[in-house]
Amino acid sequence: PNMMARWGAARELARRREVWAVPAVIEAAKSETTSAKALLVESLGCYGKNADALGALVGFLGEPDSVGPAAIRGLQKATGQALESADEWRRWWEETK
Repeated sequence: PNMMARWGAARELARRREVWAVPAVIEAAKSETTSAKALLVESLGCYGKNADALGALVGFLGEPDSVGPAAIRGLQKATGQALESADEWRRWWEETK
């Protein structure tokens, strides 16, 4: 499927909080090479405190361009925490997981 189809599907699954889809969204985000990567990453925040989604978001923190900031926004959405930096989120994850 094209980029917009992948993003649309991920957005709808996230909106519905279809937890069974988390591994597929993570894999789609990992393999995406277009600007949709940041959108897919941020959508993981819709799954709340799902450990797989949170771990993936932390893993995306070091990604370049818009992906790292998208991971921060996803983590903020998932947790309600106002942490701003990748280092703060990594520390939080180490204390939380």
